[in-house]
Amino acid sequence: MEGRGISRKIPFKKMDCVKVFLIAFVIAMLQYNSLQANYRQLEEAYDSLQANYSHLEERHNSLQANYSQLEEGHSSLQASYRQSEEAYSSLLAKYSHLEERHNSLQANYSQFEERRNSLQANYRQLEEAYDGLQAKYRQLEEAYNSLQANYRQLEEAYDSLQANYSHLEERHNSLQANYSQLEEGHSSLQASYRQSEEAYSSLLAKYSHLEERHNSLQANYSQFEERRNSLQANYRQLEEAYDGLQANYRQLEEAYNSLQANYRQLEEAYNSLQANYRQLEEGHNSLQENYSQLEEAYNSLQANYRQLEEGHNSLQENYSQLEHDNSRQAKSYDQLLFRTRELLNSLVDDDIKSRCPPGWVKFSKTCYYFSTESNDWYSANNSCTAHNSTLAIVTTKSQQDFIAKHDLEIRWIGLTDFDQAGVYIWVNGKPLGTG
Repeated sequence: MEGRGISRKIPFKKMDCVKVFLIAFVIAMLQYNSLQANYRQLEEAYDSLQANYSHLEERHNSLQANYSQLEEGHSSLQASYRQSEEAYSSLLAKYSHLEERHNSLQANYSQFEERRNSLQANYRQLEEAYDGLQAKYRQLEEAYNSLQANYRQLEEAYDSLQANYSHLEERHNSLQANYSQLEEGHSSLQASYRQSEEAYSSLLAKYSHLEERHNSLQANYSQFEERRNSLQANYRQLEEAYDGLQANYRQLEEAYNSLQANYRQLEEAYNSLQANYRQLEEGHNSLQENYSQLEEAYNSLQANYRQLEEGHNSLQENYSQLEHDNSRQAKSYDQLLFRTRELLNSLVDDDIKSRCPPGWVKFSKTCYYFSTESNDWYSANNSCTAHNSTLAIVTTKSQQDFIAKHDLEIRWIGLTDFDQAGVYIWVNGKPLGTG
């Protein structure tokens, strides 16, 4: 009964180990599917980053084209600088066009900066996705180690079961040997019983002839009958023991068959687990290769981004230099224009200079016009330029008194700090105080 109890408990422990092993395998497969989904998300993020990079490169080409156009405008402005006062209107139009180009370039630069920030955000997202992928990989590795430990525990349980089976088989062999010995004793006892029966028949035949020995024979007969009853009882006990041994043998055979079936199931589960492990290892290797390729592509994209950023910085420096040169040449042109006007004023006769257009007021050989329109400083300056004049440049106290006498309203004069805040310059290019 003790052997039967052991044979029933061991298969249940074995099946529990197999269930735990299969549950761990299912968890590992779920983690692998999650890792595969994260990889696809990372690949989609990479495609989006590639598209953003292409769009950024197109913006760079557009900025380069705008820079070329700006350089052509600068060349045109340089050519217009060598021309006379007749090209002044054309130069003013080109200056307006150049200002529009500057605004467009500034807007393109802002868009480029926004694209760069977007690319930086995408890079951070890619880095976070990479950290998540690394964490998933570590979880998968831990699950694999746990699976390996469960496999070793299952293998140890199998070895223990194999040892119990060997021990049970040895007890069966020992029980079989005892049964053989008991059967031999029974045969010997059966032979002795037959010999005693033959001696009893001979003794009964001699009874009539040996009446004097009757009392002694009667005593021996009683003893022999008691021994026969004892032998009969022993025979029945032996028969019961034989039946019990036969039943135990059948139970042992059934337990052996059940153990053999469990062993085959365990072997099949082990083979299936081995195949799944190889598939998981192949998937992990493939994922590692894809990750390496993605990392190389990301490094290449990062290098291209740095090159693009260096090109943008160089383009920005060239644009700043060109803008500085353009401003300096415009100032030089204004100074030349002012000197030309002064030269013309010195060459024209006083009578010619004394004639002012209708609506203009003459003071100290200069014509003044007090407009009734309300505009900002830039519009007022452009209006004066369109009439071949400038905003008033006040250099003397008498000139200031003249303007205050003829007009009590607040008006614009030809003084601005457009180039540098707090540093005022007259429209003829001279600093405040020299006029």
